[in-house]
Amino acid sequence: MKMKFVNTVLAGMLLGTVGVFSAIANPEKDRAVRTFASIQADVNALDKAYVHTILAAYIDGIAVADANHPDVLAWRDKLVTQTDPVMLANEFHPRAVRDSMTKIVDDSNELVIDLLFRVWQQLETEAEINSQSASPVSINSQVPGGKYPSGVDPSAIEDPALRAEYEQAIREGRNRAVQNNRAVAIQQAYSRFVRRVSRVLADIGSELSINDRETLLISPIRESEFQGSEELLKVLLSQ
Repeated sequence: MKMKFVNTVLAGMLLGTVGVFSAIANPEKDRAVRTFASIQADVNALDKAYVHTILAAYIDGIAVADANHPDVLAWRDKLVTQTDPVMLANEFHPRAVRDSMTKIVDDSNELVIDLLFRVWQQLETEAEINSQSASPVSINSQVPGGKYPSGVDPSAIEDPALRAEYEQAIREGRNRAVQNNRAVAIQQAYSRFVRRVSRVLADIGSELSINDRETLLISPIRESEFQGSEELLKVLLSQ
């Protein structure tokens, strides 16, 4: 059963990324038709596979050794801290993690709660770091001086200094747009994760004694002040 979990994850990973590795092995083959979007899709596929691979290593490492084995702890920390936050939020499924842990550990609640809290804290930090730009983002940058219309091709500007200033403004605008898109993607993925993790933690809380529920769930959540944890606290306090 333990190996079945790993094999299922790896099979999905290999099927999902076969195109990526094919492109790497034959870089000249598709270079003419590759676009930025296709490159980003390949990176996303690798990030997705990374989450599943490291998560499988961590869970099966617990089964083969134990949760405190140095390598197993390293895999856990690598999963939490070295994963793209959007992929971590989207591909780390709290209920599936709990189900897998339950199969290999007799009393898995503390282990599951610890991992869920670590991921939650990491995503909270990423959401705070990746905030939207305070400066406005416009589709077409304005050319200083008002001589040229907004969005004009830089090659149409004869003055080298003015052209360089305009090109810098275009780069800064694009960077702000990328920053904002990244911030929105992380926040949306994080919000979905909060809903999923809250349901699982509420289920765990219903199975704990009053003292354990307070010690393992309620107190840590209060202290952390996780985004979106207010409703979960209400549920835990009413159990």
